[in-house]
Amino acid sequence: MYYSLIKFYIYNNNLQTAQYGNTNLLTAGVLVSNTVTLTESTNDGSTIYHYVNGSIAGSNSVTPYSGSGNTVIGARNVPDRGLNGFIYEIVTYNTILTQQQRQQVQGYLAWKWKLQSSLPSSHPYYLFPP
Repeated sequence: MYYSLIKFYIYNNNLQTAQYGNTNLLTAGVLVSNTVTLTESTNDGSTIYHYVNGSIAGSNSVTPYSGSGNTVIGARNVPDRGLNGFIYEIVTYNTILTQQQRQQVQGYLAWKWKLQSSLPSSHPYYLFPP
């Protein structure tokens, strides 16, 4: 992991990532309420990327943070910004995935949760599961 205390959350139907202290790193990918969506955040130590349904939704440069605190899933320390929904599955890796590996995970999750038709038609696992 390149960062401690990265917050990955949805606010105003947008996929967002913030660093500890609520420094917003990236807002990308308008999401639709009451719709199951495959979302992903990848951090290579210099850039953070967001993907929505297998397509890049945004990226931003980041500076490594060396703080301490807790990891929280589905909540924030700001009123009205907690999760109002469901998390079907969380997959984490302790290394940066290659594009092929990332697409395999996207394909696996899309087919598992019946979201394959949400992948872009150019995605290698749009028609067939990995």
